[in-house]
Amino acid sequence: MTTILNIKKYDLVFATSFETMHGVTGHIFEMIEYCFVCRRNGINAAMALLDGTDVNLLIGLLTSKYNFNNEEVADLTANIIVFTQPKIILANNMCIVDGSPRFGSCTIYANNIFLLRCYDGELDFFSNNKAIKRTHLLQDFSMYTERYEHLDIEVVDYNKKLLWDRYYTPKSVKTNTAMFYMMNRCKARPPAEVAGYIAKHSFDYYLIITDVPERYRCLASDQVSVEQVPIVNLFERFDTYIYTPVTKVDCSPRFMVECAVFGKDIIYEIEYLDPGILARQRGIDAGVDTLLLKDNDPFIEYVNRYI
Repeated sequence: MTTILNIKKYDLVFATSFETMHGVTGHIFEMIEYCFVCRRNGINAAMALLDGTDVNLLIGLLTSKYNFNNEEVADLTANIIVFTQPKIILANNMCIVDGSPRFGSCTIYANNIFLLRCYDGELDFFSNNKAIKRTHLLQDFSMYTERYEHLDIEVVDYNKKLLWDRYYTPKSVKTNTAMFYMMNRCKARPPAEVAGYIAKHSFDYYLIITDVPERYRCLASDQVSVEQVPIVNLFERFDTYIYTPVTKVDCSPRFMVECAVFGKDIIYEIEYLDPGILARQRGIDAGVDTLLLKDNDPFIEYVNRYI
């Protein structure tokens, strides 16, 4: 079985780092949304699942979260690459949506790598990399102070956007339900801690969404539901998002923006200042339209300069 992935038929391929499996995180939605907008603007783009995430999960998200028409779904589906843990990648250009160099022992040969910055700030891997001709780090300068003058990479001021105008619009319902987002990689909290938050508040119902439902089954009751992501019609299931501590900086929280778009409240159960939350709040305060991924987004213009 070959370990070489040749994706040079594409102008630009979106992927995540792949030392660990991402599954349902904000990064899979970033892949979908940026790939869609690129293809709509004449860039021959694709999505690559390199971390072991199930392709059926990705296809399911295309049809359950977004109001893409049949042609758009077919186009995106036809341009999904599935290749777990390659050892060599031959590409024209790639965009790593989690901005991480965690590729195991894989060597990537590419003209350009575009990094959408997340928490990972150790980027020496990309500097003077003989296999990658040029690396571009796109990060929000109001959030990240590093400029990496000591590294041979391009550093660009850019704020990640969401394609929220193509989501299914939820029905306007009131259920007096609070939602917890307990994803294993960086948002999971101990069940006892979650029980404390539930005892603290007085909602009629609580919804815990997670990729490890067995961890929270002990909290399930007539009042508390525990469900596996992804959740269909999620924004019809809760009124308030209870934001709990994360293990790393929340680099570009999407739920904050989605809650603003769909009129959901947020309660912050944290005792620290997270620069990602502050950056998103500034964007929301400026108007959610500033966080909408559009055809004229600076990402499209920047990428077109190099591909």
